Amino acid sequence: MLDDTTLKLQIWDTGGQERFRSMVSTFYKGSDGCILAFDVTDLESFEALDIWRGDVLAKIIPMEQSYPMVVLGNKIDLEDRKVPQEVVQGWCKEKDIPYFEVSAKNDINVVQAFEVLASRALSRVSGMVVALARIAPGSSSGSQELPEKSILAQVGMCV
Repeated sequence: MLDDTTLKLQIWDTGGQERFRSMVSTFYKGSDGCILAFDVTDLESFEALDIWRGDVLAKIIPMEQSYPMVVLGNKIDLEDRKVPQEVVQGWCKEKDIPYFEVSAKNDINVVQAFEVLASRALSRVSGMVVALARIAPGSSSGSQELPEKSILAQVGMCV
């Protein structure tokens, strides 16, 4: 439940491995948001975010820079951090993407990250439905206005 709207999240974990890149791009089409995750103990995984972000933006329809995303720096429970928090925050600020330091193992900030992404995706989808309702041809009496809560609150996300 988010802002009095029941959401059903469909979440696809694409693994982030290069060998699956051509297959996972089909998951991007029709999705309403994306979580870009990297391992804070692996600099290469952070450096790959640009490639994955670009791939997502190139495949979504319509292509737009305001597509909802969040970045997760995972494994903050481990001691051997290689990716400085300041570097990630700068990258995310430059692209206007929220950043969360998380531990999936210890359940730190995971729920908050999903809530922020779901909220942004819901706002985007709500805005699109309302805009479509304004231009949709109506009955013989003129334009047909859809109630704002009539959106299908099913948000697809790639992780």
